[in-house]
Amino acid sequence: IGLIHIVRDITERKQMEEALREAHDELEIRVRERTAELITANQEMLNEIAERKKAEGALRVSESKFKKLSQEFNVLLDAIPDNIVLLSPELEIMWANVAAAQEFGGAAAAKKREYCYKLCSNFSMNQKGCPTLKSFITGKDESAQIETPDGRFLDVRVFPIADEAG
Repeated sequence: IGLIHIVRDITERKQMEEALREAHDELEIRVRERTAELITANQEMLNEIAERKKAEGALRVSESKFKKLSQEFNVLLDAIPDNIVLLSPELEIMWANVAAAQEFGGAAAAKKREYCYKLCSNFSMNQKGCPTLKSFITGKDESAQIETPDGRFLDVRVFPIADEAG
């Protein structure tokens, strides 16, 4: 009886197995690193969401306080018997209290966002003497006395209000 002895060179296979094991180990490391990055990013996102919710809550509280303050302010200004008007730089009536709305023909006239020069066109005052125009030019308080068509005299005082742009 005889033996058959087969010898095969498996060096290449062993090298491939080692390369595969190294690639597997490297892939495991990459997966762990990426998972850690994703966990960190997820936690940061959760923290940001919590911060935004907190800011939104604070904003709602602030908005509620602002609305209440605005309502109180409007009630107070409407209770004043003097005419009070807020004008834009283009002389458009942005807001008028009840007394001013009545002076200009009722609340509807004041709410239509009319231009003050249209509503005051009958007053005996030219543009040069208009305290509103002067105040917009000088940026300072201005005043004038004007006569209405029905013979009344009005003391007009204008106070500039600066916004974020100055």
